[in-house]
Amino acid sequence: MLSWLCRSLLKLNGWTYDPWNREISCVIIVAPHTSNWDFIVGYLYRCSQNINPYFLAKSELFIPIFGQLLRSIGGIAVDRSQKNKQATSLVSYFQNDSVFQLVITPEGTRSQVTRWKTGFFYIAREAKVPIIPIGLDFKRKHIKVGTPLQAVHLNQTLTEIFAFYRPIEGKYPQKLPDINQT
Repeated sequence: MLSWLCRSLLKLNGWTYDPWNREISCVIIVAPHTSNWDFIVGYLYRCSQNINPYFLAKSELFIPIFGQLLRSIGGIAVDRSQKNKQATSLVSYFQNDSVFQLVITPEGTRSQVTRWKTGFFYIAREAKVPIIPIGLDFKRKHIKVGTPLQAVHLNQTLTEIFAFYRPIEGKYPQKLPDINQT
């Protein structure tokens, strides 16, 4: 029922989407992340496809009641002051679950950034799982799912990822970083 409701809400709001048909452990990167609407559209897509990936969110959001809600839908608190230790601890989730999917927004914030954070690459490489890019294209109202990419060489992987995201426009395009940073 929830799946049908979410598909209907996406359709009523003019959104189309590529289907999710992968039952594999992976790091899912969702971009561009320029608005709170990204979470809503992403959550509707998640429910419409009957998938339950986990996602990272800043630890400041995990206050009583709201934090419990976030955890119940797959939220994992990230202490942004602990830069290097987070990637290592997240790899253990992949080792302890037969199918573990982790959603990360490479910008790390809705605010404008000049560069993407690359932790998603190191998590995927260390966990030996593919990276799957998903684009929330607000201009075309389309959720685009890319092909799985192996995290072998950072610059090569980023070049492929940026080629995927180049035509995708976020809710607030003026906040988009330069994705020609390789």
